[in-house]
Amino acid sequence: MVCIDLSETYRSIAKRFFPNALIVADRFYVIRLVNQYLMEAWKQLEPVGRKHRGLISLMRRKPSNLAPEQEVRLRDYFREHPLVGAVYDKLQSLNALLRFKHQKAEPHQSVHLRGGGAASDTDAGAQELGGHDVVLAR
Repeated sequence: MVCIDLSETYRSIAKRFFPNALIVADRFYVIRLVNQYLMEAWKQLEPVGRKHRGLISLMRRKPSNLAPEQEVRLRDYFREHPLVGAVYDKLQSLNALLRFKHQKAEPHQSVHLRGGGAASDTDAGAQELGGHDVVLAR
């Protein structure tokens, strides 16, 4: 197993020198990519709010790191912009799954990212996330 960031350069090096290895994306880079997609979706759905520095700070934090008044402020914003709230909630669910580290799994069992969530699979195949193949070994 080779753990890399999402760089195509590292992927090609790993494939060349370790042709039988399972290439696994480091969860840090996958979480970062998911958060970038959240910010891009927000910009497309509601460009005015995306320019508000206070909201940007709240959107980037893990929900567990929000103070109660910050959580209320964010939820009030989502009531005004439900599509942004729906994207935020889905991506936070995905991030929670990606941060889940201490689960026992059978050898070669992996998590494959799919459109609306994740599914376990014993294959070593990969699904596509924003043009990147992603397999997260558990």
